[in-house]
Amino acid sequence: MGEGKPREPSLWGAVWFGGIALAGLVLAIYCLLRLPPARERLAVAEAVAPIHVTDELVHETRRRGASTWRRQNIAVAGAGRGYLVVSPPRTLWVPDIDRLDRGTKVRFLIDPDARLIYEARLGERVLLSYETSAGSRRGAALGGLGFAGLMLAVGGFGLWRERRLFTG
Repeated sequence: MGEGKPREPSLWGAVWFGGIALAGLVLAIYCLLRLPPARERLAVAEAVAPIHVTDELVHETRRRGASTWRRQNIAVAGAGRGYLVVSPPRTLWVPDIDRLDRGTKVRFLIDPDARLIYEARLGERVLLSYETSAGSRRGAALGGLGFAGLMLAVGGFGLWRERRLFTG
């Protein structure tokens, strides 16, 4: 077997792998910000039936194909911001919220900045649990973090291979 000539470092290779590493870092930060807040950090909001609920059809096109799902928009009062329109996390639903008897009070735990509902309670009855909502958000964020880690590893390895360009 003959010895091959060592590969020369490339400026374009360094730019390419640096870009992959930077994109991985940005994706990691984005995914970390999408992790659900602790239950104690959520604000309490209330609504009294009849509750103004609308739903919209959301159509997403992703690399693996298109998906369509319905999102509820629910008007709630509280959280120090007057009335807000909030929604459960992607593909989740607060069941029977539009069929409650007049005067029935529903208590919500919401993230007012993200305008997300994490829990909905009707007295002791749980309509939407924090564990379900937070689990949905956490799963999506952790999947993105895994991909970001892969991008950082590929970018870092590529930059390591191009290190002679920087060290002379």
